[in-house]
Amino acid sequence: MSALYTLVTAQRASDLIYEIACQSSHGIWPGIWPRTWIVPDNVCPAVPLALACAGADLRFVDIDAETLCLDTGKVSELAKTDTIAGVVYVRTYGFDACAEDDLTDLRNALPRDAIIIDDRCMGVPQTEVPQQTGGADAVLFSTGYGKVLDMGGGAYGMEALNVLRIEKGFITHAEINGRATAFDIGFARMVSAKKECIGKAASMRAGLTGPVREQLVGLKPVGAAKRLTAGAHLFSRHAEAVRINDQGYISSVCFSPTLATSLALARLQNGRARHGEVIRMVDHLRGVITFCEVCDPVFFDPEGGRVRG
Repeated sequence: MSALYTLVTAQRASDLIYEIACQSSHGIWPGIWPRTWIVPDNVCPAVPLALACAGADLRFVDIDAETLCLDTGKVSELAKTDTIAGVVYVRTYGFDACAEDDLTDLRNALPRDAIIIDDRCMGVPQTEVPQQTGGADAVLFSTGYGKVLDMGGGAYGMEALNVLRIEKGFITHAEINGRATAFDIGFARMVSAKKECIGKAASMRAGLTGPVREQLVGLKPVGAAKRLTAGAHLFSRHAEAVRINDQGYISSVCFSPTLATSLALARLQNGRARHGEVIRMVDHLRGVITFCEVCDPVFFDPEGGRVRG
Protein backbone atom coordinates (compact mmCIF):
# COMPACT_ATOMS: atom_id res chain seq x y z
CA MET A 1 0.00 0.00 0.00
CA SER A 2 1.44 3.36 -0.98
CA ALA A 3 2.03 6.06 1.64
CA LEU A 4 0.80 8.72 -0.81
CA TYR A 5 -2.89 9.61 -0.50
CA THR A 6 -5.23 11.75 -2.55
CA LEU A 7 -8.09 13.65 -0.90
CA VAL A 8 -11.39 13.17 -2.75
CA THR A 9 -14.75 14.66 -1.75
CA ALA A 10 -18.33 13.65 -2.55
CA GLN A 11 -21.86 14.28 -1.33
CA ARG A 12 -22.18 10.70 -0.08
CA ALA A 13 -19.61 8.13 1.02
CA SER A 14 -21.38 5.59 -1.18
CA ASP A 15 -20.41 7.70 -4.21
CA LEU A 16 -16.75 7.17 -3.35
CA ILE A 17 -17.26 3.44 -2.77
CA TYR A 18 -18.87 3.19 -6.20
CA GLU A 19 -15.95 5.02 -7.82
CA ILE A 20 -13.39 2.80 -6.09
CA ALA A 21 -15.21 -0.35 -7.19
CA CYS A 22 -15.49 0.93 -10.77
CA GLN A 23 -11.83 1.96 -10.91
CA SER A 24 -10.74 -1.43 -9.67
CA SER A 25 -12.46 -2.97 -12.71
CA HIS A 26 -10.73 -0.55 -15.09
CA GLY A 27 -7.18 -1.30 -14.16
CA ILE A 28 -6.46 1.18 -11.37
CA TRP A 29 -5.97 -1.90 -9.21
CA PRO A 30 -4.98 -4.28 -12.05
CA GLY A 31 -5.88 -7.93 -12.03
CA ILE A 32 -8.43 -7.96 -9.22
CA TRP A 33 -11.70 -8.15 -11.15
CA PRO A 34 -14.13 -9.81 -11.01
CA ARG A 35 -13.93 -11.02 -7.42
CA THR A 36 -15.89 -10.79 -4.18
CA TRP A 37 -16.42 -7.69 -2.07
CA ILE A 38 -17.06 -8.32 1.64
CA VAL A 39 -19.36 -6.08 3.70
CA PRO A 40 -20.61 -6.50 7.29
CA ASP A 41 -24.18 -7.63 7.93
CA ASN A 42 -25.05 -4.35 9.69
CA VAL A 43 -23.78 -2.06 6.93
CA CYS A 44 -25.84 0.84 5.60
CA PRO A 45 -27.84 -0.43 2.58
CA ALA A 46 -26.29 2.31 0.43
CA VAL A 47 -22.89 0.56 0.58
CA PRO A 48 -23.82 -2.82 -0.95
CA LEU A 49 -26.09 -1.00 -3.41
CA ALA A 50 -23.15 1.11 -4.59
CA LEU A 51 -20.96 -1.99 -4.96
CA ALA A 52 -23.70 -3.87 -6.80
CA CYS A 53 -24.15 -0.94 -9.20
CA ALA A 54 -20.43 -1.18 -9.92
CA GLY A 55 -20.86 -4.85 -10.80
CA ALA A 56 -19.31 -6.37 -7.69
CA ASP A 57 -20.12 -9.81 -6.28
CA LEU A 58 -21.21 -9.30 -2.68
CA ARG A 59 -20.60 -11.44 0.38
CA PHE A 60 -22.17 -10.41 3.70
CA VAL A 61 -20.20 -11.43 6.77
CA ASP A 62 -21.36 -11.52 10.40
CA ILE A 63 -20.20 -8.94 12.95
CA ASP A 64 -18.27 -9.44 16.17
CA ALA A 65 -20.62 -9.72 19.16
CA GLU A 66 -18.53 -7.36 21.30
CA THR A 67 -17.39 -4.66 18.88
CA LEU A 68 -20.35 -4.86 16.43
CA CYS A 69 -17.75 -4.40 13.68
CA LEU A 70 -16.83 -6.85 10.95
CA ASP A 71 -15.67 -10.22 12.29
CA THR A 72 -12.14 -10.30 10.85
CA GLY A 73 -11.71 -13.95 11.84
CA LYS A 74 -14.52 -14.98 9.52
CA VAL A 75 -13.05 -12.84 6.75
CA SER A 76 -9.72 -14.63 7.21
CA GLU A 77 -11.46 -17.98 6.80
CA LEU A 78 -13.19 -16.80 3.64
CA ALA A 79 -9.90 -15.56 2.23
CA LYS A 80 -8.62 -19.15 2.22
CA THR A 81 -11.27 -20.26 -0.28
CA ASP A 82 -12.69 -17.14 -1.94
CA THR A 83 -10.89 -14.69 -4.19
CA ILE A 84 -11.57 -11.35 -2.46
CA ALA A 85 -11.38 -8.05 -4.32
CA GLY A 86 -12.11 -5.79 -1.38
CA VAL A 87 -13.50 -5.33 2.12
CA VAL A 88 -15.53 -2.48 3.59
CA TYR A 89 -14.70 -2.23 7.30
CA VAL A 90 -17.33 -0.12 9.09
CA ARG A 91 -16.51 1.42 12.48
CA THR A 92 -19.96 0.81 13.93
CA TYR A 93 -21.06 3.67 16.20
CA GLY A 94 -17.59 5.13 15.80
CA PHE A 95 -15.95 2.17 17.57
CA ASP A 96 -12.17 2.75 17.51
CA ALA A 97 -10.77 0.58 20.31
CA CYS A 98 -9.43 -2.23 18.11
CA ALA A 99 -10.06 -0.86 14.62
CA GLU A 100 -6.36 -0.48 13.78
CA ASP A 101 -5.65 -4.07 14.89
CA ASP A 102 -8.61 -5.32 12.84
CA LEU A 103 -7.35 -3.49 9.75
CA THR A 104 -3.87 -4.95 10.22
CA ASP A 105 -5.35 -8.45 10.56
CA LEU A 106 -7.35 -7.91 7.37
CA ARG A 107 -4.28 -6.74 5.47
CA ASN A 108 -2.35 -9.83 6.56
CA ALA A 109 -5.20 -12.20 5.68
CA LEU A 110 -6.24 -10.79 2.31
CA PRO A 111 -4.52 -11.02 -1.07
CA ARG A 112 -1.88 -8.36 -1.53
CA ASP A 113 -3.90 -6.50 -4.17
CA ALA A 114 -7.23 -6.59 -2.29
CA ILE A 115 -8.71 -3.19 -1.44
CA ILE A 116 -9.58 -2.31 2.17
CA ILE A 117 -11.95 0.59 2.80
CA ASP A 118 -11.98 2.00 6.34
CA ASP A 119 -15.47 3.47 6.72
CA ARG A 120 -15.43 5.99 9.60
CA CYS A 121 -18.61 7.82 8.63
CA MET A 122 -20.45 6.66 11.78
CA GLY A 123 -17.77 8.14 14.00
CA VAL A 124 -17.21 11.70 15.12
CA PRO A 125 -17.05 13.90 11.99
CA GLN A 126 -13.55 15.10 11.19
CA THR A 127 -12.34 18.39 9.75
CA GLU A 128 -8.84 17.14 8.94
CA VAL A 129 -7.55 14.24 6.89
CA PRO A 130 -6.99 11.20 9.18
CA GLN A 131 -3.30 10.60 9.81
CA GLN A 132 -3.59 6.95 10.87
CA THR A 133 -4.86 4.69 8.13
CA GLY A 134 -3.79 1.27 9.43
CA GLY A 135 -3.90 -1.25 6.62
CA ALA A 136 -6.58 0.59 4.65
CA ASP A 137 -6.28 1.72 1.04
CA ALA A 138 -9.08 4.26 1.41
CA VAL A 139 -10.47 6.04 4.46
CA LEU A 140 -14.00 7.44 4.41
CA PHE A 141 -14.80 10.16 6.92
CA SER A 142 -17.44 12.86 7.34
CA THR A 143 -16.79 16.60 7.56
CA GLY A 144 -20.41 17.35 8.39
CA TYR A 145 -19.52 18.70 11.83
CA GLY A 146 -17.14 21.21 10.24
CA LYS A 147 -20.05 22.67 8.30
CA VAL A 148 -22.06 23.01 11.50
CA LEU A 149 -19.17 24.81 13.21
CA ASP A 150 -18.84 27.22 10.28
CA MET A 151 -22.50 28.14 10.77
CA GLY A 152 -21.99 28.81 14.48
CA GLY A 153 -23.65 25.62 15.67
CA GLY A 154 -22.49 22.55 17.54
CA ALA A 155 -23.25 18.95 18.31
CA TYR A 156 -26.35 17.77 20.12
CA GLY A 157 -27.26 14.37 21.50
CA MET A 158 -30.34 12.22 21.85
CA GLU A 159 -31.33 13.86 25.14
CA ALA A 160 -31.37 17.29 23.48
CA LEU A 161 -33.40 15.85 20.62
CA ASN A 162 -35.93 14.53 23.12
CA VAL A 163 -36.18 17.94 24.81
CA LEU A 164 -36.78 19.63 21.47
CA ARG A 165 -39.56 17.26 20.47
CA ILE A 166 -41.33 17.56 23.86
CA GLU A 167 -41.18 21.36 23.64
CA LYS A 168 -42.98 21.12 20.28
CA GLY A 169 -45.39 18.39 21.39
CA PHE A 170 -44.07 15.85 18.89
CA ILE A 171 -45.13 12.34 19.84
CA THR A 172 -43.17 9.08 19.84
CA HIS A 173 -43.95 5.51 20.85
CA ALA A 174 -44.24 6.76 24.44
CA GLU A 175 -47.46 8.61 23.57
CA ILE A 176 -48.88 6.01 21.15
CA ASN A 177 -48.65 2.76 23.08
CA GLY A 178 -51.10 0.60 21.11
CA ARG A 179 -54.20 1.91 22.90
CA ALA A 180 -54.12 5.43 21.48
CA THR A 181 -56.47 6.53 18.72
CA ALA A 182 -56.24 9.49 16.36
CA PHE A 183 -58.85 11.18 18.55
CA ASP A 184 -56.72 10.72 21.67
CA ILE A 185 -53.67 12.47 20.23
CA GLY A 186 -55.60 15.27 18.53
CA PHE A 187 -55.36 13.89 15.00
CA ALA A 188 -59.05 13.11 14.51
CA ARG A 189 -59.35 15.65 11.68
CA MET A 190 -56.83 13.63 9.67
CA VAL A 191 -59.39 10.82 9.38
CA SER A 192 -61.59 11.86 6.47
CA ALA A 193 -65.29 12.29 7.24
CA LYS A 194 -66.13 11.78 3.54
CA LYS A 195 -63.96 8.81 2.51
CA GLU A 196 -63.52 5.35 3.92
CA CYS A 197 -60.15 4.18 5.19
CA ILE A 198 -58.67 1.26 7.09
CA GLY A 199 -59.59 1.51 10.76
CA LYS A 200 -62.20 4.25 10.34
CA ALA A 201 -65.19 2.11 11.32
CA ALA A 202 -63.37 0.78 14.40
CA SER A 203 -62.29 4.27 15.46
CA MET A 204 -65.93 5.38 15.61
CA ARG A 205 -67.03 2.63 18.01
CA ALA A 206 -68.38 3.57 21.42
CA GLY A 207 -65.62 4.01 23.95
CA LEU A 208 -62.98 5.08 21.42
CA THR A 209 -64.01 8.75 21.38
CA GLY A 210 -65.41 11.24 23.86
CA PRO A 211 -64.51 12.61 27.29
CA VAL A 212 -63.78 9.19 28.81
CA ARG A 213 -60.68 8.87 26.62
CA GLU A 214 -57.19 9.74 27.85
CA GLN A 215 -56.21 12.62 25.57
CA LEU A 216 -52.78 14.09 24.85
CA VAL A 217 -51.98 17.16 26.97
CA GLY A 218 -49.01 19.10 28.25
CA LEU A 219 -48.16 19.53 31.92
CA LYS A 220 -46.18 22.19 33.77
CA PRO A 221 -45.35 21.96 37.49
CA VAL A 222 -46.86 24.54 39.83
CA GLY A 223 -46.20 25.13 43.51
CA ALA A 224 -43.08 24.23 45.48
CA ALA A 225 -42.46 20.77 43.98
CA LYS A 226 -41.17 20.96 40.40
CA ARG A 227 -40.24 17.35 39.67
CA LEU A 228 -42.13 15.47 36.97
CA THR A 229 -41.54 11.76 36.39
CA ALA A 230 -42.41 9.56 33.43
CA GLY A 231 -44.88 6.84 34.30
CA ALA A 232 -46.43 8.77 37.21
CA HIS A 233 -50.23 8.72 37.42
CA LEU A 234 -52.59 11.68 37.40
CA PHE A 235 -55.45 12.48 39.74
CA SER A 236 -57.84 15.35 40.36
CA ARG A 237 -56.35 17.87 42.77
CA HIS A 238 -58.13 16.66 45.91
CA ALA A 239 -58.89 13.05 44.94
CA GLU A 240 -57.32 10.14 46.81
CA ALA A 241 -54.44 8.61 44.83
CA VAL A 242 -55.96 5.16 44.33
CA ARG A 243 -56.68 3.14 41.20
CA ILE A 244 -60.37 3.99 40.95
CA ASN A 245 -59.53 7.73 40.79
CA ASP A 246 -56.73 7.33 38.23
CA GLN A 247 -57.26 9.74 35.30
CA GLY A 248 -54.15 9.17 33.23
CA TYR A 249 -50.37 9.06 33.25
CA ILE A 250 -47.25 10.95 32.16
CA SER A 251 -45.59 9.54 29.03
CA SER A 252 -42.54 11.82 28.56
CA VAL A 253 -40.68 14.38 30.66
CA CYS A 254 -37.78 16.78 30.26
CA PHE A 255 -36.30 19.99 31.60
CA SER A 256 -36.52 22.77 29.04
CA PRO A 257 -33.61 25.26 29.15
CA THR A 258 -35.57 27.47 26.75
CA LEU A 259 -38.62 27.72 29.01
CA ALA A 260 -36.67 27.25 32.27
CA THR A 261 -39.07 24.65 33.65
CA SER A 262 -39.82 20.95 33.62
CA LEU A 263 -42.29 19.83 30.96
CA ALA A 264 -44.29 16.69 30.41
CA LEU A 265 -46.50 15.10 27.80
CA ALA A 266 -49.33 13.08 29.27
CA ARG A 267 -52.55 11.24 28.53
CA LEU A 268 -55.39 12.64 30.68
CA GLN A 269 -59.12 11.87 30.68
CA ASN A 270 -60.96 14.62 28.79
CA GLY A 271 -57.64 16.45 28.77
CA ARG A 272 -58.30 18.91 25.95
CA ALA A 273 -61.25 20.39 27.86
CA ARG A 274 -59.18 20.79 31.02
CA HIS A 275 -56.48 23.24 29.91
CA GLY A 276 -55.70 25.55 32.82
CA GLU A 277 -56.85 23.09 35.49
CA VAL A 278 -54.42 22.11 38.26
CA ILE A 279 -54.18 18.36 38.87
CA ARG A 280 -51.98 16.15 41.01
CA MET A 281 -49.19 13.88 39.78
CA VAL A 282 -48.39 10.96 42.07
CA ASP A 283 -45.42 8.66 41.58
CA HIS A 284 -45.90 5.92 44.16
CA LEU A 285 -42.66 4.17 43.18
CA ARG A 286 -40.41 7.19 43.73
CA GLY A 287 -42.52 8.88 46.36
CA VAL A 288 -43.01 12.07 44.32
CA ILE A 289 -46.13 14.25 44.43
CA THR A 290 -46.35 17.35 42.21
CA PHE A 291 -49.19 19.68 41.32
CA CYS A 292 -49.36 20.37 37.58
CA GLU A 293 -51.18 22.74 35.30
CA VAL A 294 -52.82 21.13 32.28
CA CYS A 295 -51.93 22.94 29.05
CA ASP A 296 -51.57 22.51 25.32
CA PRO A 297 -48.97 19.84 24.41
CA VAL A 298 -47.17 22.35 22.16
CA PHE A 299 -45.19 24.37 24.68
CA PHE A 300 -42.90 26.35 22.37
CA ASP A 301 -43.90 28.39 19.32
CA PRO A 302 -47.44 26.98 19.09
CA GLU A 303 -48.20 29.14 16.03
CA GLY A 304 -45.32 27.53 14.13
CA GLY A 305 -43.73 30.82 13.16
CA ARG A 306 -40.21 29.54 13.78
CA VAL A 307 -40.81 26.51 11.58
CA ARG A 308 -42.17 28.53 8.65
CA GLY A 309 -39.59 31.29 9.01
